[in-house]
Amino acid sequence: MQSGPALPLSASAASQLRLQLARQLTASCPPALGAAIALTGSSAHGLADDSSDAEINHWVEHIPPVEARVTYLTEAGVTDLAAEAAPRSDGSEWFQGYRGEIPVEVGWQTFGGLEQSMRPLLTGETSERGALRLGELLTSAVILRGDGRLLRWRERLIRFPDPLRDRLITELRAPLTVETAWAAVERLARRDERLTVAGSLALSLKTAVRLCFAINRRWEAGDKWLLALAADLPVMPPNWRARLDDSLSAPPVQAVQLARAWCDDALALIGGHYARLTE
Repeated sequence: MQSGPALPLSASAASQLRLQLARQLTASCPPALGAAIALTGSSAHGLADDSSDAEINHWVEHIPPVEARVTYLTEAGVTDLAAEAAPRSDGSEWFQGYRGEIPVEVGWQTFGGLEQSMRPLLTGETSERGALRLGELLTSAVILRGDGRLLRWRERLIRFPDPLRDRLITELRAPLTVETAWAAVERLARRDERLTVAGSLALSLKTAVRLCFAINRRWEAGDKWLLALAADLPVMPPNWRARLDDSLSAPPVQAVQLARAWCDDALALIGGHYARLTE
């Protein structure tokens, strides 16, 4: 039985199809192989297209033997299975494969591993992007099989933790305010070093967008969907997307000026909206 949020009303047809697939796999999954199961990633956001995989997470007390997981997935119709060579930084283990023509990515994580990854986020001890992505994953997931532990963590993460927000704002603000760095990229722009300038500005703008996520108390999903999810942030620099695109397409000297103005506007949000968002 599904609990938690459904797909967004604007969800793509590809997302709906991947949700249907995930429900079918959940129905055939023995409880021992998945105490809690959720559809995550682009499909959960309603942003999947025909090339997107169906990302399905399983949470368990102990990760089952590889043979048991392979049997379950094979009997559920998943083909071309390939296991990742090593666990990820959060201890999760993943398979890639196909169900029909749809690519699938199926992972297992222990509840203990989930707790170990989540607690430093709640206290602000870490701002590591992999951990941030797990926070976003839990809050956006379409839960297909619930468990009290998973639902409790999800509830705690719905409100973005204050210590983490403060840490992120401090960390992300710092590189955007280094005058010598902006002066250096301006010199490169005058020399028409386009590749170096483009890389530097892209990094600065990405940092500023990430800062906006922290100001808005929203989880970020990593680079892949950063701009797509930023479209839903209530507090952003004026005309932010068009100005960001202009910053990346203008001639080098003008691009530096536009990007600097964009980043300055993002920094200005800290003093205004940030104060109200803390109330």
